Amino acid sequence: MWGRIMEVNIGDMQIKYPELTVEFNETFDMDTTPLVSEIKLYNLSDNSIAAILQEKTVTVNAGYQDTGLFCISKGELRQAFTKFEGRDKITTLRTLNISPDINALYMKTYSKGTSLKDIFTDLLSGSGVNITTLQVPSVSIPKAYHLKGKKVDVLKKLCKEFGISMTIDNTGLTQIGKVGSLGEDTGYLLKAETGLIGSPIPVIDEEGLLKYEVKSMFLPGIKALSKLRIESKTLTGNVIVISGSHDLSKDKWVTSLEVETLA
Repeated sequence: MWGRIMEVNIGDMQIKYPELTVEFNETFDMDTTPLVSEIKLYNLSDNSIAAILQEKTVTVNAGYQDTGLFCISKGELRQAFTKFEGRDKITTLRTLNISPDINALYMKTYSKGTSLKDIFTDLLSGSGVNITTLQVPSVSIPKAYHLKGKKVDVLKKLCKEFGISMTIDNTGLTQIGKVGSLGEDTGYLLKAETGLIGSPIPVIDEEGLLKYEVKSMFLPGIKALSKLRIESKTLTGNVIVISGSHDLSKDKWVTSLEVETLA
């Protein structure tokens, strides 16, 4: 329907939609905790299920026939189970979307005055992650730092201490930077003609901040800290994604977002 295409790659196995029924769901936000994706595969043979259980990495590509496939999830297989619903045998996979290399142990001491950017560059070197933007404050550490632990944990600690936003999903680290200072590119233009469903709904969060709930046709590549330009009856302007979800089920392919406006 609507030219939707999806493929799930697990080891040497490739499962394609719409040839087979496949569903995908992922919720994302600005937390540094790696995302968990859920993939449902319908009516696989017992041999196929057994082969899946021997693998460690699951990659999901999805998109439309006219735009092609995009990698929307690549992670470690953490849980798998099969159950029956009516005539369907449904195998559910849950993956943790993080590069295994970023879990490697790290230990190094940095002297007072070392730039924060140099430390991040060291941490990310050879970690196997893709970095969309590396925008680290131009500051030097005020004292000697002895960093020890998993790379991802060290990154989280530094981000918290220096007020940096970081998300981890799909192939690894996606963004380092401060919200509101992520450059001038406004990214994807979202309006009725490009997939916007209805009009954004204004909401006031617990801190009294104005945000908007946005729903659209599935938008590959959109995640926390992505920037969009929205043109609609209730909101026209540049926004940044705070949280959201991709829901690719049998009857709908929808991306739901919570966004804040950018000045």
